Amino acid sequence: MARIAIAWELGTALGHAGCFLPVARKLREMGHEVILIVRELHDMETLLRGQGFALLQAPIWLRSHPELGQSPLNYSDILARHGYLAAEGLMSLMRAWLGLWSLLRPDLIVAEYAPTALLSARAAAVPAVMLGTGFYSPPRLTPLPDMRSWQAAPEGVLAAIDAHMLGVVNTCLSALKRPPLASMAGLFDVREDFLCTFAELDHYEGRGPTGYWGPLFLRDLGDAVAWPAGVGKRVFLYARSEYRGLDALLRALDNAGCRVVAYVQGLSAVPEAIAGNPRFALAREAVRLSPLLDDCDLVICHANFGVTNAALLHGVPLLLLPMQLEQYLLAMAAQRLGTAVVVHPEQAAPDYAVLLADLLHTESYAQAAHRWAAGHAGYQVDETASRIAARMDEVLRGGA
Repeated sequence: MARIAIAWELGTALGHAGCFLPVARKLREMGHEVILIVRELHDMETLLRGQGFALLQAPIWLRSHPELGQSPLNYSDILARHGYLAAEGLMSLMRAWLGLWSLLRPDLIVAEYAPTALLSARAAAVPAVMLGTGFYSPPRLTPLPDMRSWQAAPEGVLAAIDAHMLGVVNTCLSALKRPPLASMAGLFDVREDFLCTFAELDHYEGRGPTGYWGPLFLRDLGDAVAWPAGVGKRVFLYARSEYRGLDALLRALDNAGCRVVAYVQGLSAVPEAIAGNPRFALAREAVRLSPLLDDCDLVICHANFGVTNAALLHGVPLLLLPMQLEQYLLAMAAQRLGTAVVVHPEQAAPDYAVLLADLLHTESYAQAAHRWAAGHAGYQVDETASRIAARMDEVLRGGA
């Protein structure tokens, strides 16, 4: 059968693995050899234990560009922060990817937020497909669209960013004796774009007619954790230890009398706010979501793609605390559905007590979440992964 390389280049955390692993398993069940090339290795042993996938480190750009700031305007502006500012840098990345393709000789490259893997696949003349959320697959416009529509970019800025990136990309393609791109949107000219989200949760609002396959994520990874005994609303918290409002949020949950299961990534010690509190169960590893969400009143997270989708499919409203642009765009989509409340990343001192009281005692949020779940009843990640793998197999066989 075929050799398939799945590449993850940009972005952080487990959500990326949650997207490509269900498909990787299906492809292997079909008899294909699957090689995983990933940005972050530190969680992969836990995720892959006993599964036998070949695992490699992805070529990634490590140099920072503080002069560009922290708020990219469009997809091309993201690329500027990851090696695309100058041809010398991008060519180094491309040669690293091309070295992998020369050694591995894949029959198909699957790019999960992996733009340079896509570009090098073009240079190596290897068929490629895209896999992932709407954030990784911008509408094919010139220039690539503004990601910060609430704060429109000055006239001409997006076009200038795209033009610079296009010049860098085409300089590299010319050096490799490959045809140039006509626009930055041409980077996404692939055999199939597996847009793994629901239309209503697309990071690009109003994308227009397109094919949505549905979200992919891992919800049964980790240990089963029971709700603390007693009375009080049941809240699942999935957060990062560096979130600046964490202590204030934990105190607000305590004051509200909630029973909490919390998984805080990177936590080195039990926070003083909940130490010895019997209403808090603090998980040291990722928890199994499905049993918790069956009896959950509220999910609090950073608008992580998998947790957000899992909560909504179980009819659970959300308090969303995005920490970066991708999370913020998803959070705003969930808020537009009436299923969530969003804390803006730059809000200095949110009143968590007021937010919790609103979400836990205003019926409209739970009602909206229940309507959403009912409208998507029966959705199964496993079925979506099977359909995507089957389509990849068609691509490998030369199907249109």
